[in-house]
Amino acid sequence: QTQADQAGIRNVLTKPVKLHELYALLCSFLADGKQSVRVASKVPTINKMTDSAKIMVVEDDVINMMLISEVLGKMGFGVIKANNGKQALEILAVQEPALIFMDVNMPEMDGFTTTRMIRKLEGRFATLPIIALTADAMLGDKEKCIEAGMTDYISKPFRLEEIEAVLKPLIQPLAYN
Repeated sequence: QTQADQAGIRNVLTKPVKLHELYALLCSFLADGKQSVRVASKVPTINKMTDSAKIMVVEDDVINMMLISEVLGKMGFGVIKANNGKQALEILAVQEPALIFMDVNMPEMDGFTTTRMIRKLEGRFATLPIIALTADAMLGDKEKCIEAGMTDYISKPFRLEEIEAVLKPLIQPLAYN
């Protein structure tokens, strides 16, 4: 902390970061800037028909999981959470989401392998929309996701407009699942 003070750093979080500490720090920044802590109120509600639609989020990073889940929840979707590809496949044995947001780089089973395995499952899994949500944003990364069987691609950090743009054409089909 002393080195941080000398460098002009006001706040320090030590690893592993605890969610409540991060939340408190973010709230203090927002309060210092006299901005509203209710940032999530800007999230659009796409359609009331989304209330019954469940979206699976496969993400190993706790903060990213929290962010995308909050955004989808505010849009009116139910969220099914999986921390890695292996867990996602276990959940898919008992639940059938309308859509999946899939991280690419995860422990135990990456998003590419998970997507290929989902595509081999029977029923509507062959056409289930799977959207890559990944920090990989280099030339050719989107193509790798599509080749693995993913439907679309969003790079992190994502913008609300990107999430909405990907979901909008899928809203009608989701409403009937």
